[in-house]
Amino acid sequence: MQLDDLLAEDVMLADHLNGKKLTVENGAPHRLVTPAHYGIKNAKHVKAKEFHRQHEGFSLPNLRFLEHPRAKVRYEERGSGAPGWLLRYLYRPLVGSTIKRFAKAIAKYNRENG
Repeated sequence: MQLDDLLAEDVMLADHLNGKKLTVENGAPHRLVTPAHYGIKNAKHVKAKEFHRQHEGFSLPNLRFLEHPRAKVRYEERGSGAPGWLLRYLYRPLVGSTIKRFAKAIAKYNRENG
């Protein structure tokens, strides 16, 4: 994310939810919450922070068309190279499989960590 977006008043790095420590399902140990941005900018499981002078070299593997440096909901910045309304239809098929993969990873984590 761009530094000026990270410094917005509504952005937080959370370690608790409703007074309780975050669980793995909710993004432990820390979760970046950026309400003005799409979920791709709301990182779960934050363990470290790195700051770079340029955005180059950081991309989603195999999903470069979904990448946007800001990803602000207000402007429907869903990706680069195509309008947001078009990318909206490309995202929808990814949602179900992502949820299934996450549920499988959580179940495995819970089995291994009791």
